[in-house]
Amino acid sequence: MAKREWYDALDGLTPVQLRTAVDKVRQECEWPPSIAEFLKYTKTERRDPCHVPLSALPPPKGDPEVARKALEIIRSGRLPSREEALKTLVST
Repeated sequence: MAKREWYDALDGLTPVQLRTAVDKVRQECEWPPSIAEFLKYTKTERRDPCHVPLSALPPPKGDPEVARKALEIIRSGRLPSREEALKTLVST
């Protein structure tokens, strides 16, 4: 009966979760844990892959010529159409 309960409780855990829990039990427990205690050790290691921290993207590289043209447009006080602005900024 006890084997079946453990089997049911551990079903679906990954090998990494099992290994981590066994390692923690060896380090922290003086006595073999109950099923509930063992599962607590596995739950602390479960991570949704969507919650993994990501490193920041590098800052974008600016084009000094495009910046100069954009400032000229802004300083002129005349707001060109979107198409005209893009044509002015992109044609280098």
